[in-house]
Amino acid sequence: QLAIAALQQQVVELEREFGMRQEELDGHVATGAALQAQTAELEKELSKAKTQLEEASGEQSALQQALERQSGIEVELHSKAGSLKAALDEAEERHRSDASQNLALEREVAQLEAEVSTLRMTVKSLEDKTAAQDESHQMQLAEG
Repeated sequence: QLAIAALQQQVVELEREFGMRQEELDGHVATGAALQAQTAELEKELSKAKTQLEEASGEQSALQQALERQSGIEVELHSKAGSLKAALDEAEERHRSDASQNLALEREVAQLEAEVSTLRMTVKSLEDKTAAQDESHQMQLAEG
């Protein structure tokens, strides 16, 4: 009977040990299931993050292309501005040259006008002298 009691005691201890192990196993199973659920959730989040990264990469590529186009436009505008500046400088130089030529022509015209005025006065003086001489000559003829 002692042996039976000892065996019964051993069975009770083994059942208790089995129960504790079963609880541990159930806990591990529950933890494993929770970990699997977390893993699935993390996989979903990872997939979303990858999609967002791809979208961001596409947006970055589009922005990069836009920046390259903008840079090209800036270079083109800078070139055109340089050409316009050169044309403006040339036009200003022509204007200065034309203004200088105009000033020289105006001086020449003024000089010619002064000469014409002098010639007119000379002609008038000669006409007056001729008229006076004619009158004097007419008087001499009338007296003679």
